[in-house]
Amino acid sequence: MRARRAVAIAAGLTLLSCLAATVGRAEHQNLGQFVTAMAPCLPASATTATSTGVPACPAPVRLSDCGTDPSGALGFFGRLRYLISALGRKLTLGRASTDVSIRMRGAADVRQCNGIDFGGTLGGVLVVRITADDPACAGGGCTLPDVTIPHTLACAGGHCEGHTLALDGPPPPRLPLAVPWTGVVTAFSVLDPVGRPVASPGILVGRPTGGEGIPLPKDASKWVARFVHAFAPCAPGSEDTVTGDGVAACADPRPRSDCATDPLHAVRPAPSVGNFGGGGGRGKLDLVARSKRSEVEIRHARFRRLLDCDGDPYTGGLTLAAVVRATLADPACAGGFCTAVDTEVRVPVVAESGGFKLSRVPFPLVGTFRTGDSGSVLMAEILRFDLRDASDNVVLSGPGYLVRCDRPSGGSCFGN
Repeated sequence: MRARRAVAIAAGLTLLSCLAATVGRAEHQNLGQFVTAMAPCLPASATTATSTGVPACPAPVRLSDCGTDPSGALGFFGRLRYLISALGRKLTLGRASTDVSIRMRGAADVRQCNGIDFGGTLGGVLVVRITADDPACAGGGCTLPDVTIPHTLACAGGHCEGHTLALDGPPPPRLPLAVPWTGVVTAFSVLDPVGRPVASPGILVGRPTGGEGIPLPKDASKWVARFVHAFAPCAPGSEDTVTGDGVAACADPRPRSDCATDPLHAVRPAPSVGNFGGGGGRGKLDLVARSKRSEVEIRHARFRRLLDCDGDPYTGGLTLAAVVRATLADPACAGGFCTAVDTEVRVPVVAESGGFKLSRVPFPLVGTFRTGDSGSVLMAEILRFDLRDASDNVVLSGPGYLVRCDRPSGGSCFGN
């Protein structure tokens, strides 16, 4: 799809670059949807529980909440989607730029607390953990402290649209341009005018049967992500090197699943660019909710080019693990509605000859929180999704970016 058709807000979904000078096109896209951003239920505040015993907080609360700030909070009730796409073939060889289309699609019915359609400016924020294969860094590579990439969306009559974002230009942050790098999204949301999250990526599973007024989007049936190599964070203040663009960073990126510390169980992606796995082992996964049946499934997953510590294609057990924030209509909860504590949902898988595929596999989101009437789960924000090794260390993380240069001195090649 060309950039003029790429309408949505940028998610932390993979930006997969051209593979060589002869492959200068956007080969893939990622499309997902948002749900209402809910306040977390902290364990100390979990005074109720779901039917399956998951600790929870009664009376779900939006982060942008009309109950506490009727003049500044917002809600959305239409279809709100994100789509990330490179700007097509023109953004390939010899252009030192990393522009990408960042917009909303179908963001109808963004309303103020008085019910009036919102007009004005919304913010968006994407936090990315970048690991670069940069010869300027000590040891030839580094991880940057988590980078916050802000952007804005213009709204009129309840419809919002974003703007193309130039990742390499002012204002900061400056991101690597002339070197391969990967990035894993650690936070992603749409913000109200006060700066509180209104929406975040997730799945709408069902609706309350009694018509109770928890604001829910009209449709949010899809969550999609590409997965890239996971590295430990670079904590601010621990930087010990500098990138070629002059950004302070931490040298010698440490994989989460590390052959140096766990040679019997660690799994690593096969490298194809540089030393840090960029473009080698990777994965893609998409979830879909089938609201009429109130269930969620892994519609498709493919992970490939995974190696053991001897460099052979990995065969053995792995785990897909998602951290979700679920909001439910559950009679076991005090008041009948609750938000569960952030909970991990796990799916065991087996890799053979370096990879695995899944198709139409049930994702145990509903059963984790409720037995009996599976329609009780209303929605789930997906806060993190990882592929883990047999020691439960992270091999790949999603949503992730993958950015590679066709030649180090010839500018950037940016695709997805």
